[in-house]
Amino acid sequence: NLGTGVSLTTAVAFATGNTAEGLLGAWLLRRYIRKPPFQHAADVLLFVTIACVSCLPAASLGAGSMLLAGRIEMAEFRPNWWTWWLGDLAGKIILVPLLLALSAERWGKASVRRWAELLIMFALQMTLSFCIFGNILSERRAENLLYLPMVLLIWVSLRFNLVAVTLSTTLFATAAIWGTSLGLGAYSTEASGRALFYLQLLLLTYAITPLEVTSIVAGRRSAQ
Repeated sequence: NLGTGVSLTTAVAFATGNTAEGLLGAWLLRRYIRKPPFQHAADVLLFVTIACVSCLPAASLGAGSMLLAGRIEMAEFRPNWWTWWLGDLAGKIILVPLLLALSAERWGKASVRRWAELLIMFALQMTLSFCIFGNILSERRAENLLYLPMVLLIWVSLRFNLVAVTLSTTLFATAAIWGTSLGLGAYSTEASGRALFYLQLLLLTYAITPLEVTSIVAGRRSAQ
């Protein structure tokens, strides 16, 4: 955090909040999330709640320390806190399910046809994502296609396991973050703060929806 140009005290406050966030999130996950994860629809709601709560220390200490250090004004505290919290939340919702899925998955044999279908889905997902968030389509056309990758994510959710779903979501998020950070794609003409806000909401939608579908499908398979 010292690399951001803040004082040592503010950097320590940032690091303290980040560390507390990670420890709190890990403790809540170990205590409340069942293994294997996301086998019931209620698991997703519980996970999102845990993610929301665990993001509070970093956002509060981060924005609060900047306010006390004179880096922001009181009027800027709320939007800075909100952006910090939302960004951490998006990161958790996207990456943590992938890590949980990898740790819980029991790898078995899959047919060549299933592997081919999965690779085709990943290729379509990445192609469409980079078209939307790259320098390929105009901003208007990219906006019109913004939710089309969700169809592919739902398809993966219905056909494959949690690892495939969370990996597909991560690939989409990678393309979206890459393009938006370079000022390309669907949010290319938006101000940086507004583009960041829109992107975070989009990624949350893309991460939570297929996760919920996957958990519902897993619950029904288990019941059967």
